[in-house]
Amino acid sequence: GFRFSAEVDLPEKRAALMVRDRAHRDLL
Repeated sequence: GFRFSAEVDLPEKRAALMVRDRAHRDLL
């Protein structure tokens, strides 16, 4: 999800993506 976060400059979306990545890592 790094590529997506790089394209997104909005902090809100960035935070959401970071949380999403964390959730995916926890599941994996």
